[in-house]
Amino acid sequence: MRHEKQNVFDDYIAVAEELVKQGFTKPEKLAALGGSNGGLLVGAAITQRPDLFRVALCGVPLLDMVRYHLFGSGRRGSRSTARPTTRTTSRRSMPTLRITM
Repeated sequence: MRHEKQNVFDDYIAVAEELVKQGFTKPEKLAALGGSNGGLLVGAAITQRPDLFRVALCGVPLLDMVRYHLFGSGRRGSRSTARPTTRTTSRRSMPTLRITM
């Protein structure tokens, strides 16, 4: 199932494209909203097609699977996620997003 995850992202983007194509909305008025696994969906959609959404509300997503084991429920361990054997990062290397209106 995991190897087909991109299909979910593609479907979400296709629906947004169709809404624009049929004139229901415009990209400058389209918002993406999702929490938890839906937050992952929103994160992937805005990363792959930032031109398609004006705003994204991405709640409690699991976006950083490389360092997942360091945060929240990932600290308890999970058989479904692989832990990296070696990886060091600092806060300075983490990307930041500044939103201005």
